[in-house]
Amino acid sequence: MEFVMKWDNMFAVVIAVSLGYLTSRSLTHIIACLERLLSILYGKTLYSTLQGKHVVVTGGSSGIGYAIAKRALEDGASVTLVARNVEKLQKAKASLLEESSYLLDAVHVKSADVSDAIAITAAIRDSQERKPIDILVCNAGVIFPGLIDEVSATELEDTVKANLLGTVYPIHAAIPLMKSCGPRTPKSIVLVSSVAGLHQSYGANVYSPTKYAQRGLAENLRWELLPCNIHMHVVCPRFVDTPMLQGEFMSAGEANSELAKISREMNFFNPDHIATANHVAKCTWAGVRRGRFLITTDWVGHLLAVVSRGPIPEDSIATDIWELLLILPVRLLGFVLKGKLTQTIRRLVTIPSHTEISNQ
Repeated sequence: MEFVMKWDNMFAVVIAVSLGYLTSRSLTHIIACLERLLSILYGKTLYSTLQGKHVVVTGGSSGIGYAIAKRALEDGASVTLVARNVEKLQKAKASLLEESSYLLDAVHVKSADVSDAIAITAAIRDSQERKPIDILVCNAGVIFPGLIDEVSATELEDTVKANLLGTVYPIHAAIPLMKSCGPRTPKSIVLVSSVAGLHQSYGANVYSPTKYAQRGLAENLRWELLPCNIHMHVVCPRFVDTPMLQGEFMSAGEANSELAKISREMNFFNPDHIATANHVAKCTWAGVRRGRFLITTDWVGHLLAVVSRGPIPEDSIATDIWELLLILPVRLLGFVLKGKLTQTIRRLVTIPSHTEISNQ
């Protein structure tokens, strides 16, 4: 009996050693297969870290742009903030350096108007000369709340110039510089858009169309830049606690106006459910690192993405399956949404009579 036990032990040792040998020989292949399976299900990781990357952020002196820059710094990147106001840029730089132990050389600022092609091109080239740009974040934008016939033509023009041309010009300047570095390492262009680019935004006149245009621009460039290993990302947050939101819905003079009240109800604005700029920055970098094209920041954005993605699915099969399961319920929910918006607008908006218009 004692002999049998010894033999059994020896046999177990031989089996264990053999399995260990075979496993060690195949471990690399096993890991590679698992990584391949995960990349198919969830999409390939574009950046494991931002360490050593150079991130340029337009509209980076406050709000979402500032929070995105701060997150990039925390992950080891160096950043260049671009905005018009020199004083605000210097304050933003000082604040970033104060909050953490970043090296002074990690934060640079450039004063330029993104809607001025010459000025923003010079700023982008100067940034490239300091260090090749790895990621360009186009965040600058403006909004002049009001119905389209109630705002001035100058305000409409300024909105289109800042939100659309202010996105096109930095990209136009950065692409040749990114291409010159070759396709060996990935690079990214991030457009900070809005759910207003996925669904109407009442009372925002041409702001919402410019956000739709940003998404269309990204969809076109997605294929133009693919051979160059330059990736496009569109971030679509909802209501975020920024100076822009304060001006749109919550400024002291306009908060109680008829338009503000209608806009809040039509756009389902709830002051208790406003995202922070830090939350948007966190979602942004999580999406960029995973190589996501359309990045949303809350459940409303996720649902709108289902019906707004267009014919090209995400690179993640898991996301595609999830959205496929949701498409019918979300479309049915759209009937309820349409009815709700129709009732709301008819209840809240009173059209003046012909006599009243003539007397004005």
